[in-house]
Amino acid sequence: MNGPSLTPADRLATRPTEQLSPGELKILRYLPTNLSRPQIASELSVSVNTVNTQVRNIYAKLQARG
Repeated sequence: MNGPSLTPADRLATRPTEQLSPGELKILRYLPTNLSRPQIASELSVSVNTVNTQVRNIYAKLQARG
């Protein structure tokens, strides 16, 4: 035997994550607040669609589920 094989969960944990973009980092700072996505969009002078896309990208890059 060549050592233990990785489980699917182990493979996900060892997969390198992409770095967040500057725009994603700005939105990430607002996520723990009580602001809604339209309010975040207004604060950052971007569209709600931009906020939704960035949040989706953040969750994907951080490998968050749900």
